[in-house]
Amino acid sequence: MTILPQWNCHRTVWLSNHHQLPFINQGRLAVEQGFFKANNSFVNTGSIEGNGNGIFGDLDLTGATVTSTGIVAPGILPDYATNTLAMTPFNNSAATLAIDLAGYGGAGIEHDQLQVNSAVTLSGTLDISFLNGFTPVVGDAFTIMTCSGGCSGNFSVINHPGSNENAWEIDLSTPNEVRLVLAEKLDQCTWDGSVGNWTSAANWSCGHVPAAGDDVVINSGTVTLNAPTNANIATLALTGGTLSGSGNPTLSGDLTVSGGALNVNNVSVSGSLDWSGGTIGGTGTMTVTNAATITNAPTLNTRTLRLNGGGSIESGFNTSSGANLVIPAGQTLTCNAGSDVTWGGTGGTLTLLSGGTLIKPARAS
Repeated sequence: MTILPQWNCHRTVWLSNHHQLPFINQGRLAVEQGFFKANNSFVNTGSIEGNGNGIFGDLDLTGATVTSTGIVAPGILPDYATNTLAMTPFNNSAATLAIDLAGYGGAGIEHDQLQVNSAVTLSGTLDISFLNGFTPVVGDAFTIMTCSGGCSGNFSVINHPGSNENAWEIDLSTPNEVRLVLAEKLDQCTWDGSVGNWTSAANWSCGHVPAAGDDVVINSGTVTLNAPTNANIATLALTGGTLSGSGNPTLSGDLTVSGGALNVNNVSVSGSLDWSGGTIGGTGTMTVTNAATITNAPTLNTRTLRLNGGGSIESGFNTSSGANLVIPAGQTLTCNAGSDVTWGGTGGTLTLLSGGTLIKPARAS
């Protein structure tokens, strides 16, 4: 039996071992109330769908040889219903699982769920769609699959309506469940690794020049930020590459530097500083409002770092010529045991404003 691309099948079908009929789906197989059972070969290059009315069917492929390069969608495509669909077994190594999210009302009500009556090893592609104006926030979680025989693996690709490819994570910590967790913001602006100007929208993954509210990531390449352009963004994560120029970045959130080089002019950080690698240099002053955590002996070059929220140093801290570290009144910078501060070059200073404190605990005997 074959469903051609222009055809739909919306009824209960039984293909028994006695007839040994192969089934080829090139169109839409909507599994409504009841069951669909195939005992020979089952080939899906089209879509397998729930019926979208809150009732799920049962797709039993236990006795079939399954080849699937198409779509499995508990809700009706194209993405206007949420539903549950039972299926035995499920293998999507070359296929796509389409999941709709419309709110927090639970499986089959405001998000899709695939119920698999066997063990599942995840692979293939997960396509996520948002319905009815719903936009999840960081920390939200949805149980998108149950696996009676246990769940393992991960999807090779997760597509969603956002620019942050690392936004979603799969959580298998609850036995027999696949939970979809929003671990990071849906959108972020990631530099493409080339050499270019901050104002080049084409080089950012978000398709626009980073603006207020945007999380910015630079993993490689060279980005030039020159005055009079002054970047006003939410957060900046520098893991590699270089951000340099005469511009003055302003962050409403946190600055994370784990590699590369940050060589711009004045930098204002309203959040915290997490500095575990790379160098911070350039001209001007970097002012950090909340606590700074400095680890792995990074290097401060030719600039002033003002820690208005104090902080701590783990595993050392290095400076070069012209570097200035300022600890304001009422704040404490703690160099934890085993953390040596090496002041290199000439012309640099360590300034403790009246009431500021630098603590270097004694080494353990």
